[in-house]
Amino acid sequence: MGETPRQRSSRVERSGSGAPARKAAKAAPASRRGGKAPKRKPRFFGRWYVIVPVALILLAAIIGFWYYPSMKVAYHEARNERILGAQLAAVNKYNAQLQEEVKSLETTAGVEEYARRELNLVEKGDHVVIVTRDGKPIASDEVSRVTALENISAVKKPFGTWTSFLDRLFGPE
Repeated sequence: MGETPRQRSSRVERSGSGAPARKAAKAAPASRRGGKAPKRKPRFFGRWYVIVPVALILLAAIIGFWYYPSMKVAYHEARNERILGAQLAAVNKYNAQLQEEVKSLETTAGVEEYARRELNLVEKGDHVVIVTRDGKPIASDEVSRVTALENISAVKKPFGTWTSFLDRLFGPE
C-alpha cells in the first residue's frame, strides 16, 4: 500500500513500539518536536552587512540614472550662464574704455594724442624716433580693439578646475 512518510510515522507512534517512534521523532522537524531548531548560519548574501550596502548602492544608481538627464541640462544651462556673464563683464569693461576714449577725443589735446598714437602724425618741430626690431617698428603694448574683442570670447572654464571633469561627465553641448 502507498503510505506517505507522515502516515507511516503516525502509525508507528500509535502502535506503541518505542524504537521506531524514537527514529520517527528524530526524523521529524524540530518545530514538531517542540524543541528549537539548530541555528543555521545565513548565506553570504543573507547577512545584513552585505545587503544594506548593496541596496544603498543600487538605490543611488537608480536615482542617478533617473536624474542624469535633468542634471545634464542644468549643468549646460549653468555653464552657458557663467560664460555669458563673463563675456558681459568683458563687454562692459570694453565699453567703459571706449567711453573714456570718446571723452578724451572731445578735447583738442585728446585728438592730438590720438593722431600721434594711432595715425603716426607729428606736429611741426617734433622729432620722431621709431624703435625697430629686425627692421620692423615695435608696436605699443596697448591692447588693440581686435585683441580686446578676442578676449571677450575667450572664456573657457566657467567652473574652474571642475570644468574638464564635468564636461566629460555630461558631454559637450
